Amino acid sequence: MPHTTTFPAWPARQQVVDCGGPTIKRTQFSDTAAYHPQLIEALLEMERQGLRRSKFFHGGCGIKIYGTDELDIPGARLINERAMELFRRATGSASAVTDSCWANIYYKNDYCMPHSHTRSTAAVVYMLDPGDPDPADPLDGKFCIVDPRVSSCCQIEQEVMSNPFMPDMQPGSMLIFPGQIVHCVNPYTGTRPRITLSWNINERTIPGSPDEAFRGSKGTIGDRPE
Repeated sequence: MPHTTTFPAWPARQQVVDCGGPTIKRTQFSDTAAYHPQLIEALLEMERQGLRRSKFFHGGCGIKIYGTDELDIPGARLINERAMELFRRATGSASAVTDSCWANIYYKNDYCMPHSHTRSTAAVVYMLDPGDPDPADPLDGKFCIVDPRVSSCCQIEQEVMSNPFMPDMQPGSMLIFPGQIVHCVNPYTGTRPRITLSWNINERTIPGSPDEAFRGSKGTIGDRPE
């Protein structure tokens, strides 16, 4: 597989578009066939070996592999660079600092309860593999934003969450939104693992440890999401 220098951190003419509201933005990368397979296999192997691994409960956003921004894998480095650049472009900030980063591996019956993120100016979600579609349930395993502060969620009455917003998340889709926005993932029933990457990003380093903040949440899913 080519080194990531083969691929620009931000491809020419790569578009960032509003997605469900001005504070939510999405971009779609088209060169993923060259680096997704190696990264997916590496994450699944780490999961099999129990490396950097944690599983809370079915509603706790699947199995997590922590510190994916530190992996010495070309695809992981490239996607991390792109997440940092998306933050800079979406926020206008000159800098981007990761507070925490992890992969989520969903197996059958896993889902993610509604939550928002602490220690996060913006959350970024990247789709590696959406898993198996369910022809009988098109909402199976879908990422949802469920927040009355988002206008696309309030199509019946202002500030009343009546319509979960489900952006189209295909392999290579990257979404950024304020960390405080409430979001979730519908129950997944497929056989092939559903795999995403997530980041909490700020303009500057936040004092303290995200792990300490999470332990202080007494077992809620807190900022360990989809």
